[in-house]
Amino acid sequence: MKSKEYFKSLSILWAALVAGQIFFAAIVYYLHKSGNFAVDENLNRIFLVIVPAFVVVGIAGNILFFKAKLKQLKFKKDLSYKMEQYRVALLVSYALIEGPSILGIVAFLLTGNIVFLSLSILIILLFFVNKPSKYKFSLDLELSGDEKKLIEIEE
Repeated sequence: MKSKEYFKSLSILWAALVAGQIFFAAIVYYLHKSGNFAVDENLNRIFLVIVPAFVVVGIAGNILFFKAKLKQLKFKKDLSYKMEQYRVALLVSYALIEGPSILGIVAFLLTGNIVFLSLSILIILLFFVNKPSKYKFSLDLELSGDEKKLIEIEE
């Protein structure tokens, strides 16, 4: 796969994941504000423990997994292998934070507690910080000058 197509596919994947969370959150917020969905106050106590725990574990898992995967990839010589495994690392790390985001949105839907939706919004912001790009790929994998030229990054 050429680098232009590779980075375009990463961007499309990222955008789909972010858009899905934003649309889901917007629909849930609308349902809550319209009063068309009954909330359960008893679930609030349970979710006040579960959702923050999942958020912390998801973010920590994201960081630890991604750093460990990058550490393995930095020493590989084959750029196409690095690109393939980098995509795998992004997918897994995105899944580790998307799960808690969706859980927060569902918890808001069931309880009406805005704290849960706020945690999901913070995770969505984390997605924006971690948007894939050629530059970020180059920094993450500490590419050599030759490798940068292969993916069309100017030094």
